[in-house]
Amino acid sequence: MALTLLDVAKRTGSDSAVGLIEEVVTHAPEVATYPVRTINGTTFNTTKRTNYPQGGFRGANQGVTLGQSAFAQRLDQCFFFDAQMQVDEAVVNADGGEVGDLLGNEASGAISGAAISLGTQIYYGTSEDAKGFEGLLANVASANTVDATGTGGTRTGVYFVYEDIQGVHLVAGNNTSILMGSDTEWPKQKVTDGTGKTYTAYTNNASGYLGLAIGHKDSIVYVKNLTTAKPFTDSLAADAMALFPAHIMASGKVKCYMNRAARLQLQKSRSTVGVTKADASGGSFAPLPTEVQGIEIVVTDSITNGGNEAG
Repeated sequence: MALTLLDVAKRTGSDSAVGLIEEVVTHAPEVATYPVRTINGTTFNTTKRTNYPQGGFRGANQGVTLGQSAFAQRLDQCFFFDAQMQVDEAVVNADGGEVGDLLGNEASGAISGAAISLGTQIYYGTSEDAKGFEGLLANVASANTVDATGTGGTRTGVYFVYEDIQGVHLVAGNNTSILMGSDTEWPKQKVTDGTGKTYTAYTNNASGYLGLAIGHKDSIVYVKNLTTAKPFTDSLAADAMALFPAHIMASGKVKCYMNRAARLQLQKSRSTVGVTKADASGGSFAPLPTEVQGIEIVVTDSITNGGNEAG
């Protein structure tokens, strides 16, 4: 969808000190918090050792069972992400500000929009966009799932993620991340309006090859079916933490991703049982949670209420 003259009218006369106020409320911190590695090309292999050679105690003149390592390999790939931008020259000429301001706002919006799309894809994968990579929900083992047993269409979930090059991380293909086609120049080109008629517009795009790598099979623990009646609690978090191998918990690289609804559930559950900090204000109501079971909480709008979480 292109910018229109109405969009220009909405921009005209704005206070330059205030600048552009973003009311796109989606907050997708995953792009900033997940580790990223670049690769040559667009495909990558993940090799896992699934068994150690093991020794044992033996008596004199007795042998032990011969063991050997076992390995498994998984082939994954990066997928092409593209955010196209075009601004009619008539719209640019009608804007009272600098050309670069209008195009710059559109470019920053495209990058922010890319982060929002990527954040949602990380959790829901091909259920969100079939042309992209698989997400966490499709890769979490059933043995690593804690069921809060809530029902109804407003269910949500909480994801504990081991963020590491050997755990969950993003992969940028062709040794680049999402790049603008041009940071300084927007070429003017003939484009069509969908009916076969043409006009001249400034054009650009932000694109790159992106993938999600999930290394260790126990990199994700998922708490599902959370509702107001069956809220997220410290007890459920403790159940989730018990599912991680000890070395992953000892790494200090596990984060807890939840949306605002789940954070509110946790806050209310702590208030109900009177769990408050000694210096907390506001009576017996618990402060806004920032950690659970010693794990940092990252609040994201990429996790839905209902939708993909209602299955």
